[in-house]
Amino acid sequence: MEEDVLIDLIAKELTGEILPKEREELQRLISASPQNEVIYSDLKSKWEAAGNLKVAIDPSTDKSWERFQNRRVKTFRLQPTLVRIAALLILGFGIGYYFFGQVGNHETSFATAQESREISLPDGTVVTLNANSRLAYEGDFTGTPRSVSLEGEAFFDVTRNPDRPFVINVSEATVEVLGTSFNVDAYSTSENISVSVSTGRVALRKRNSTEKVILEKGMYGLFNRKTNALNSYASVPGNPDYWRTGYLKYSDMPLREVVADLNNNFKLHIEIDDSKIGGCRFTSSFEHPQLDEVLEILSLTMNLTLEKTGNGYRLSGEGCNQF
Repeated sequence: MEEDVLIDLIAKELTGEILPKEREELQRLISASPQNEVIYSDLKSKWEAAGNLKVAIDPSTDKSWERFQNRRVKTFRLQPTLVRIAALLILGFGIGYYFFGQVGNHETSFATAQESREISLPDGTVVTLNANSRLAYEGDFTGTPRSVSLEGEAFFDVTRNPDRPFVINVSEATVEVLGTSFNVDAYSTSENISVSVSTGRVALRKRNSTEKVILEKGMYGLFNRKTNALNSYASVPGNPDYWRTGYLKYSDMPLREVVADLNNNFKLHIEIDDSKIGGCRFTSSFEHPQLDEVLEILSLTMNLTLEKTGNGYRLSGEGCNQF
């Protein structure tokens, strides 16, 4: 079957075993249908996500694979080495619907490892997934509402369709839209789920609850997982789109907020003596900066001392009169 050939060729490409003629055939199959393109993209992203996985092989591996073969709905043929690679991906990362048949409520999923990735959904919506994130939807995406699940962070540019609302499910909350662009930060390691709106109108709602906040262009919504508090703000703090745009901009912003934004975007820990310098105002902008560059300009501009600590950095100084 064509799908068997496609899976075989994808596995060969991922392992570097593909021949030039086979690569040409793979490109032909990918171009032949949107479904084949989804299969290729999904497998490639999961292979990349498996890059840091360490697997211990023991004598029971062959028997485990044999049991798995007996359970699966569809069968396909791969070389022994590639079979084990496919098994690793299937069992370790839950590869999508194409391995388990295309009947019933199959799931299509996209995952990223260390790089962001742009995805086009069947309705024309464009999603940019941040690193270490996963987006999934069930079925053929023709139902109402258009429903997806997100783990991690993503920027959505949703195709407008008043008859089919777009719903994003993120652990303890949901985001509901008709057509707009916005950023959702819902990493499981974060205390908060946040939504920042670029265009249009968005509703951020607690899961299984009627409580929600309506967010319009330029607004920011925050759900605190610990306190269960749901709030909206008239402006977006910091630079939640930095991961996508590469730009940082601070305009007369208190140092405590600048530091919080840097901690969030660079995934580090910067300490400050808030009582002395937390309210000092900082104005600057950066285009694709290195962290060292930002910290150097910050410390020089505000006459602060920068120290490296065991788990990050510390900024200290004599304070200012802008509180």
